[in-house]
Amino acid sequence: MDNHPELTFTITGAEVGDGTEGTVSGDITIKGVTKPVTFDVEVLGIQEDQNGDTRLGFEASTKLNRKDFGIDFQAPLNGGGVLVGEKINIVIEGSALKNA
Repeated sequence: MDNHPELTFTITGAEVGDGTEGTVSGDITIKGVTKPVTFDVEVLGIQEDQNGDTRLGFEASTKLNRKDFGIDFQAPLNGGGVLVGEKINIVIEGSALKNA
């Protein structure tokens, strides 16, 4: 991972659903491998912050197979099975600032 210290995501589209839900699609790059992915997005609220700016709080999530990106590390457990599953969850909690 020394050659690829970052995960990047480039948005290619977004869809607004009913109420507070929608999706954001794009290309995610992990360890030099780029694949399309869609995040499910939930708006958590819209409020004015301490500076008087309007902020939108959100949570975005998706699931990936780590092996699709060449991450094949595995650690067997003494009692059987393995330490790391193939499916990984990516969850982003953040806020967006409304342009003036």
